Amino acid sequence: MILANGTLADASMPKFDDEFTGEIIHSSQYKKATMFAGKRVLVVGAGNSGCDIAVDAVHRADSVDLSVRRGYYFVLRYLSGKPADTLNQGRPLPARIKQFIDTRVLKVFTGGPMKFGFPRPDYRIYESHPIVNTLVLGHLGQGDLRIVPAPTRLDGSTVHFTDGTRALPEYFSAQFRWSVCDGDDRGQRHWWHGLRWPRGGASKGSGCR
Repeated sequence: MILANGTLADASMPKFDDEFTGEIIHSSQYKKATMFAGKRVLVVGAGNSGCDIAVDAVHRADSVDLSVRRGYYFVLRYLSGKPADTLNQGRPLPARIKQFIDTRVLKVFTGGPMKFGFPRPDYRIYESHPIVNTLVLGHLGQGDLRIVPAPTRLDGSTVHFTDGTRALPEYFSAQFRWSVCDGDDRGQRHWWHGLRWPRGGASKGSGCR
């Protein structure tokens, strides 16, 4: 099981009261996909690290499950041959206008993530860090991996989920967590440079999801 909860360099390793007989690693420990060869893998957390690891794992593992508890927005890494996060740096658009435009552009390029099994996001795009990975959607569409809900407990080799289903992974793998959770989250600046937020910063809860 691969734990992929959080972002940046502040590792967040949850504590479990139950026993898991497989191997649990944090995403910061991940090196090569060869470690998953012939294994059943559960990635907990669909942030950027979690999705990148899931995409790597499908080429080696016997099966890959991606555990999520909320919806996400998936953005392209490149647009017109340029990294997507380098566009619109000269004149930032007002936040609501950019959200309006980008939401519709993404629907054209990636469709709704709900079609691939993800929950519907309960927030607007850029109110939480987007996922810069659309390959994971392609693998979901091809059946290379599946979406499962959040785990509730561990029972030996079995992981139980909130919907009553279960899985028997051999690898249980997390990411990192935000160190700052306010409207001026420096960790978010990389993605928010194209937005001009109204006074008071971003919407409540930005960067804290």
